[in-house]
Amino acid sequence: MSFFRDLRIGARLGVAFVAVLLMMVATLALAGWTMAGMHARTEHIAVTEYRKVALVGAALDNVRGSIGRVMQIVGDTSPERLGKARERLEANVKTFDDAMAELKPLLDDAEAVALFDKAEAARQRYKAEVAQVFKTVENADEGAAAAQLFGVTYESLHAFAGALRDLQKFSQKAMQDATEEDAAAYARARVMMMVAATLALGTGALLAWLITRSITVPLNTAVEVADRVAAGDLSSRIPEGGRDETGHLLNSLARMNAALVELVGQLRGAADSIATSSSEIATGNGDLSRRTESQASSLQQTAASMEELASTVRSNAETASEAARLAAETSTGAGAGGEAMQRVVATMQEIGSSSQRIGDIIGEIKTLIGQSRDTVESGSRQVADAGERIAAIVAQVERVNTLVGEIGNASQEQRAGIDQVGQAVTALDDVTQQNAALVEQSASAAESLHRQAEALQALVARFRLQSA
Repeated sequence: MSFFRDLRIGARLGVAFVAVLLMMVATLALAGWTMAGMHARTEHIAVTEYRKVALVGAALDNVRGSIGRVMQIVGDTSPERLGKARERLEANVKTFDDAMAELKPLLDDAEAVALFDKAEAARQRYKAEVAQVFKTVENADEGAAAAQLFGVTYESLHAFAGALRDLQKFSQKAMQDATEEDAAAYARARVMMMVAATLALGTGALLAWLITRSITVPLNTAVEVADRVAAGDLSSRIPEGGRDETGHLLNSLARMNAALVELVGQLRGAADSIATSSSEIATGNGDLSRRTESQASSLQQTAASMEELASTVRSNAETASEAARLAAETSTGAGAGGEAMQRVVATMQEIGSSSQRIGDIIGEIKTLIGQSRDTVESGSRQVADAGERIAAIVAQVERVNTLVGEIGNASQEQRAGIDQVGQAVTALDDVTQQNAALVEQSASAAESLHRQAEALQALVARFRLQSA
């Protein structure tokens, strides 16, 4: 069966058709042989057996007819009727002689030959007795001829006719036996033909069933596998096919199913990895978005604080410039006396007030201004000794002027630096705002990627793989 299954479909069909054709040829050969036998037996019955019966019947009829002609010859005195009687007798004798001569070679049975020999002996005796009767008639001894006719001649006639009747019965029985044998042969031939036809039909049906099953079973398996693959079930175990076309189809389906199992397994792993990574990215982008928003808020607060600091520094710079101008005037008009000194004292008071706003950065200036303020107050109380201290005051005022100038320069530099820091903070705030927008977009994209990864996981999960 495996050899039959390994044959290609074309070769398999060819083998089946050849087998069916051979069975048909064998059936036809059997039918021809049977019909030839039936024809031979029919011909034997028609040509031989029937002919034997006909010849024996003809001989018997002519023997019976001949005795009447002999009686007519013995009893009739008319020359004309005697001549016709002699002609008819001769015809009767010739007929049964010819029949006996034709019958002899047709006999092929020992019993038939023995019966024929018996009839032949009776025929010879009968003919001899008839010839003796004719001699007696020719001698004009009608009484002796009649006595001889109804005596030994009639007995020889009965013996000949009896032998012919026995041979006729035997021939008729032989013909009947041949007819019955022919009928039995016909019945056997019919049974053989039916058996051969049934065998051919059964063989053809078996071959058709085997070929159909060898084609449809693998095809049904292939269709079932294809349906299961279409439904997402890749766990099918495909049996190994043979070497025919359907076997190649099953083997190709097995390789395809294995490739799909490997591919879907890789896709499932990749989908799980993408889902995990996209979830982590979405979580990280959410945290980054919150931190970026917090950083943007802090930068806005820093920018506002830098703006206040820049305003304060600008105010300090203006005050220092005013103090420097007054200190210069004080230095120039220090010799003018007390009125100018009072102006210096007032100016120094303003400087002291401004110095308190600068704080720790101009602490030394505050100390000097305080000393100047004390000195001015002391000079006011001691106008008398202003002359003596005016030089010291001028020197201190010049020092204050120098420090106030330095403070003014430092305030200008601070203001420029704070302006640059403010611009940088503003630019950083803009960049941070842009980053926040990009982070929101990235978070949205990550969330979309996560949803798509989950959808991909759901699609891949439809495929059912073989259990490990």
